[in-house]
Amino acid sequence: MIDGIIYGEDPRQGFVESNVFYHPNLKFKFPFPTGWKLVNSPLQVQIAPEDGKAIIIVTLSEQKNLEDAVQANINQLNLTVIDRKPVKVNGMLGIAVNSKQIPQDQQSSGQDTIRLKSYFIQYNENIYLFHGITLNSTYDTYVQSFTSTMMNFNRLTDSAKLNIKPKRISVKQVQRAGTVAEVLRYYKVPESDMKNLAILNNYELSNRINRGQLIKIIEK
Repeated sequence: MIDGIIYGEDPRQGFVESNVFYHPNLKFKFPFPTGWKLVNSPLQVQIAPEDGKAIIIVTLSEQKNLEDAVQANINQLNLTVIDRKPVKVNGMLGIAVNSKQIPQDQQSSGQDTIRLKSYFIQYNENIYLFHGITLNSTYDTYVQSFTSTMMNFNRLTDSAKLNIKPKRISVKQVQRAGTVAEVLRYYKVPESDMKNLAILNNYELSNRINRGQLIKIIEK
């Protein structure tokens, strides 16, 4: 029943390599700041520095054109627009919006105002929303990181990245009795992966396995 199922995260739904996020299924890529942590989920991508004082959120708009996407977002988040302008991002049409979100508590100071740097980018049939979010007091610190990520959104054309395959569980029948380590070597499992694979099979590397028993290995 488990033979062939995906093991771990499916890279076709997005993966990181050298501070670049690649999405093979949707055929896009973008860089993000060094030292920031990226969390990918089906609904959105979140990228944040260790201090947690800023965040970049990437998601898809439900709207079908740029103007509607911008207006819907302004209404949904109750934003006050500071300025907006049309942009081109690597040949793709977009709209850049600077805005703020004033707290409901009128006694809050101006420094508690939330600032947003947003890009709405049309690519194929989708509109991609990038929001760089921080406080007004730290906006100047992070705005360049926000803009660099958004302006470098691009098409993914590298065949090696587009054709990446997920790791899958492969159930094998042991051909020759021996220790778990010996059996894994028979299937050319790298030494660096052996301990984890032994745990995956609920064994120690020194345990013995009989001929004909089933064992799980990971293949691409």
